[in-house]
Amino acid sequence: MTATSTMKTAILQVPGANLYYEVRGAGPVLLFMPGGPADATTFRQVEHDLASKYTVVTYDPRGLSHSNSTTRAWSRSSLTTCIACWPC
Repeated sequence: MTATSTMKTAILQVPGANLYYEVRGAGPVLLFMPGGPADATTFRQVEHDLASKYTVVTYDPRGLSHSNSTTRAWSRSSLTTCIACWPC
């Protein structure tokens, strides 16, 4: 059975994008990073259970779902910048 957890949502402003993200739980932070054309919903099956012990953060990558992007370019540098800006 899946545990329920309260979800908080917010927008993280990073260079060239506004990223939608969701936070559940409390404890050490687990940042789930979807690959390909996936978004924050990719991890729904595990995030609620993990939120009983961890702060689970999921997000929509730039240009997908609730996130926007003023630049379509993706790079390791832009991803590193996004991670460094995270408020958790």
